[in-house]
Amino acid sequence: MADRPPIRAAQEWILGNLHNPLPVAEIARQATMSQRNFARVFRRETGTTPGQYVERMRIARARELLEITDLTISQIAGRCGFAAPETFFRSFGRILGLTPKEYRHRFQVISPSGLIDRQYERDRSPV
Repeated sequence: MADRPPIRAAQEWILGNLHNPLPVAEIARQATMSQRNFARVFRRETGTTPGQYVERMRIARARELLEITDLTISQIAGRCGFAAPETFFRSFGRILGLTPKEYRHRFQVISPSGLIDRQYERDRSPV
């Protein structure tokens, strides 16, 4: 999180609103800053643009949902604010180098029968 209170407040607001469209103008309004000044200060404080930050936070939320729910990929895309599943697939692949399905297979911690630990299962299985 950023040091400056308006940027930190904007980051917190973003996290609470990932399911909504988040144009930079709206985020800047939440920080009570002009769009241009907000974009400049945000980049200086976080090392990334507001748009890149939003995308990364959406992917982080999607990772959580892939790990702990059995929601469909389309449902996860919608809950994380991606306008279309295709956009979600492209962003996810670009950032993580995996498809959402591959990620879920590797890291999901629940199954229909309850919690599972894939690392424990790998360690136990004879190879």
